[in-house]
Amino acid sequence: MLIRDILPPQSHKKTADKTVSIVIQEKTNPKQLKRFREISFVLLFACAILGIFTFFQLKNKGLRLSRGIAEAASAGFEKIVNGAVALKDSRFENAKNLFQQASGAFQNIQNQTAWLFAPKTPALTLEDPLLNAGRSLIAAGNYLSAAGAIFSDAASRLQFLPKNIFEANNRSIAYSQPLPSLTEKLKKELPALLLAKENLQKANSEIQKIPDSFVPLKLREKFRFAKDSLALITDIIGSLKADIPAILKLLGDDEPHTYLVLLQNNAELRPSGGFIGNYMIVETNDGYITKTQVFDIYSADHQLAEAIPSPPEIQPANPRWFMRDSNYSGHFPLSAAKAAWFLEKEKGPGVDSVIAIDQTFIEELLKITGPIKIPELALPLSSENFSTVISYVVESKLSGREDPKAILKSFMPAFEKALFQYTDPAALVPLLKNAAQSKHLFAYSKDADLEDFWRRHGIAGEMKPLEPKEDFLNIVHTSIGGNKSDAFIAETIIHDTYLKSDGGVVDELTLTRTHIWTDETTKRLKTLIAGFGFTELPQKILAILGRAENMHAMRIYVPAGAVLEDSSDPLLEQKFDEETGKTYFSVRMNVPLNGSKTITVRYRLPFKLNLDPVDKYSLIVQKQAGQENIALQKRIFPDSRVLNYKYFPETGNFDLDGVLSFEMPLLKDLSFSSVWGK
Repeated sequence: MLIRDILPPQSHKKTADKTVSIVIQEKTNPKQLKRFREISFVLLFACAILGIFTFFQLKNKGLRLSRGIAEAASAGFEKIVNGAVALKDSRFENAKNLFQQASGAFQNIQNQTAWLFAPKTPALTLEDPLLNAGRSLIAAGNYLSAAGAIFSDAASRLQFLPKNIFEANNRSIAYSQPLPSLTEKLKKELPALLLAKENLQKANSEIQKIPDSFVPLKLREKFRFAKDSLALITDIIGSLKADIPAILKLLGDDEPHTYLVLLQNNAELRPSGGFIGNYMIVETNDGYITKTQVFDIYSADHQLAEAIPSPPEIQPANPRWFMRDSNYSGHFPLSAAKAAWFLEKEKGPGVDSVIAIDQTFIEELLKITGPIKIPELALPLSSENFSTVISYVVESKLSGREDPKAILKSFMPAFEKALFQYTDPAALVPLLKNAAQSKHLFAYSKDADLEDFWRRHGIAGEMKPLEPKEDFLNIVHTSIGGNKSDAFIAETIIHDTYLKSDGGVVDELTLTRTHIWTDETTKRLKTLIAGFGFTELPQKILAILGRAENMHAMRIYVPAGAVLEDSSDPLLEQKFDEETGKTYFSVRMNVPLNGSKTITVRYRLPFKLNLDPVDKYSLIVQKQAGQENIALQKRIFPDSRVLNYKYFPETGNFDLDGVLSFEMPLLKDLSFSSVWGK
């Protein structure tokens, strides 16, 4: 029935600008008006009942559906969880399949609920938090599944790229011919990574809309793991997105990239790892190593006519500064830049990047490649004998006085071939990571983006900048004895901190170095050399190999502004290093054969803790590059009224006198923190 059907006929003749309400009000008689009101009430009531019924029906369906979504989503998130685990374990194809299955599960949920989640008309808008959360849950699952599948697919291709590069370089070495660009394969993966990151960002946006209360208890653990996986994959993709352009530069994508590789002997310690006896010039182009040349450092140094004064620590060994002493700073970017500068001064090429490795690093690589046989030696060189045999052959000048290091020129090509031919690149990842952490591998580039790449991966070898009220210790060694005795030195560091009740902080460092060469060491060395067919081991060579006094110039770096209070060595001096922005104590330390030497330094830190109510004491201890066999003991002595509330690492313990103590080998940079108050 229409409204006009209940109006009198004459009402149709009224002008168009009259409204129905006026017509009803003015032209209907009481009976007609009563009839209209009754019918209108019935219609409105029916509409209300229908609306309420529809609302509760949808609400009921929404509640039931939300439970159904949760059940179905549980299966989807189970796939995402398993996919993330597979991804973490580098099972990329498995991960890709699991993410695709998850995507199918969420797509099925979306299809089944399309009628409910479709845009509503203005007249029927039901803002149900449960339905909104369900919509976000489905969308998050879809985006997360898509991102995981895309990334797994890209990663499955990327995982073979290092191996392909190794194999291609091996073919290039074998046939000495150019091959198709390897960097193009890497560039093809960038769009996929960007798409995966875009999906992850969308997934994260949807997840933020889902209240924790919506997620059923049995789904929460999987959902939480999926969120964590999202964060993990986002970090990985973000890192790869930043890393790939840097890796392309390092592989010589747009133009060849030239490296200066410093070969350091850490049996003769220097600030960046060891004495630079040799160096290499390496060039990459389109992913291939196109040049590898080994040079004796002295051959380059003989080209320097200019007399440049050496740093104070080098002065006792050599008043003139050459490239062999360029690694003068414990802050590797400074040493690397100086080495590149000296190379050009000594008529060498300009370089883009500088890499420093030591003999420990080569020994670790030999564990992967296996022994290397070269014609000059009766037995293969291995991780157990490399350093000793090479040092013996070079120092004995068995290759002749004109080219005593010719053995390295024979070893490096054989080593390079074995590295590319027999090594699984995946095995290099933990080795490189450990070498960087333990300070046997550093890298520097003039390019700011590349330097940031080294920094992100912990290879830059920087001396750490300090936060306000942060303690610091870095003992930087410079061997000046001209022998390899550092391989036979055991070092013990005791770092004591006294916390005063007024917040003052005083440190006392006790450093002991012990020469551990014994008669048994001599016998073992003679047996090793004899195995290679060498019967002579003169006392002079024994002394060079380590059977001699260990002589060092040291810098003990502490926070800027620290004040020396006392020292067991009256010749110790306090100085300031403008280049690193830190105070240091300079001292000579000579350790006799089979003996030991101890030095104690007491100094006040340039800050006070606010112990009312509490404050944090923190310490960074940086390891000397290339050094092994270091024992560290860290102790904190609080005044009687100073109490501890927390400490890290948790391996610390208190003795009966209330002294907090930590003991561990110094294998990498360490940090300590503790909270104190009155």
